Amino acid sequence: MNLTVAVKIIGGFAIISTLLIITSVISLFNLSTIKGSTQQQNELAIPTLKGSNTLALDISQMSNLTLKGYYQKDLTLLAKELEKYKAITNKFESQLSQLKLIVSKENTLLSNLKQVDSVYGSFNQSALSLFDNHKISINKKERLSIQIDELEEKSDDAVMLLLDLADHQLADTKLQRVISLSENLENQFNSIVSSAFEYRDTLSVSTAELIESEISFSKSEAQESIDDIISELNTYKLNLVAEEVSAAFEEIQALLSGRDSIINQKNAQLKANEAARTMLVNVGKSAAAANNTLDKQVELANKATITASKEVEDSVSSGKTQTMIIMVASIIIAIIIAYFTLISIIRPLSRVNKMLNIVASGDLSHKLDESGQDEFAELAKNC
Repeated sequence: MNLTVAVKIIGGFAIISTLLIITSVISLFNLSTIKGSTQQQNELAIPTLKGSNTLALDISQMSNLTLKGYYQKDLTLLAKELEKYKAITNKFESQLSQLKLIVSKENTLLSNLKQVDSVYGSFNQSALSLFDNHKISINKKERLSIQIDELEEKSDDAVMLLLDLADHQLADTKLQRVISLSENLENQFNSIVSSAFEYRDTLSVSTAELIESEISFSKSEAQESIDDIISELNTYKLNLVAEEVSAAFEEIQALLSGRDSIINQKNAQLKANEAARTMLVNVGKSAAAANNTLDKQVELANKATITASKEVEDSVSSGKTQTMIIMVASIIIAIIIAYFTLISIIRPLSRVNKMLNIVASGDLSHKLDESGQDEFAELAKNC
């Protein structure tokens, strides 16, 4: 192949330029891979790690507030704990929605996050139920305290009504049995009131049932005493006093066994306590399940981070290898091109120089090789 010197030089530069372009394209491709992996870390992995840790912290805070609410004894303070809890739930739900948007294109992360949503629903329902039932329990206890104070007051009034008979003109004769029964009734009422205070404070179902039996037994005894007292009073024409005693005891009975009685209030309190206790257990289980799911979310995000880092590392390593190969190839090709280009210039010049020396000596019989088609062949034709 006969090529001109200009074509050889241009061709050499063209080959080297092509290799440089290839190197640039490979570098751009590797940079694009690195950019994509870095973007994945910045837009997916890191926000997912941060968001998951924030959600786990919120779950922990909500669990603590629920526990504090369970042991709270004041309605005002309970309301404050509930207000704090609701504030954190709003924050949690907002953060969860943001995290869903972040991982919306990652099916594995999104699927795992939906499990958090489901577990949180159960957690929140149990926690709110706990607050509601504990509020009922506190309300019932306050109502119990009022009713028991009222029971004590009415018991004292009924006893005082009967003890006033000690000043009656028949006290030393016909009313001696009434006065004796009144003293027994006072002891029975004292027993009822004492049991009622103990009944108010207990949170054990079995203890409450035992005290309830004691109150019921004392009430039956008091009923017998009241019946005997009323019978005696009616016998001696003290009907007005008998009616007052009967009315006073009916009020005491209403407190002990009526629709809004101490017994019913206590049963409602114990039922609310048991429901709150059950909800506390459920909250603990749901919180543990949510934390496990969030731990998995962090693990998946870490895997995404590791994968992205590996892609960056592989791209850098591959880019270095490819660049080194192309660089070495470029040097070798440049040397080869330079060598052949120089040979194609130096040899013809050497022949021309030799010919000129011969002509200078006066010998005009020699001719240069005109067979080529390059610049030196043209020069040979003109010599």
